[in-house]
Amino acid sequence: MIECAMYSYISSLKQIHSLRSIFREESMDFDEIVYTKDASLVVIRSNEKKTTVTKKSKADKNKNRKQTVTIVETTETSSLEGLINILELSGYSCTNRTKIQEILFTGQNFYVSISKEVNNSKIIENDCEKYWLVKVFSLSDSLQNSEQIFSSNIEKIEDLVDLKNTEFNAFDQ
Repeated sequence: MIECAMYSYISSLKQIHSLRSIFREESMDFDEIVYTKDASLVVIRSNEKKTTVTKKSKADKNKNRKQTVTIVETTETSSLEGLINILELSGYSCTNRTKIQEILFTGQNFYVSISKEVNNSKIIENDCEKYWLVKVFSLSDSLQNSEQIFSSNIEKIEDLVDLKNTEFNAFDQ
């Protein structure tokens, strides 16, 4: 049980580090990560409001293409409406909410059918499948769990991993 929990926590650390590496130059702080099935970013919760940056998508890595990532501020992402709101603020229009509700209660993984606004006109994003798998990861929850796993008080994620000097990238694995 503890080994499983530690593996999950270390995987989360890798994801956090990867995101920190992407936004290191902007010095952005965040406590919530939302990303799609292929590990391309959808939104990061941070103190910045509607800031856009770019990062290479895993699928387009060799093609030198970049995707725009919108960062928005939100106060609630634990509910279905909270997730829909944060995606819509990022320029995504969520559809088929019944499907989301059905999967939401099975865990923290759920499917979202979206259309994305590009140049003020909406286009449908299929991305090989009709639904995108979206995960929500809470850094604050992870820190609370770490107290149980390591039996110590951890205030910052940097206390466990030196994010500036440790080089690994969860998106490329």
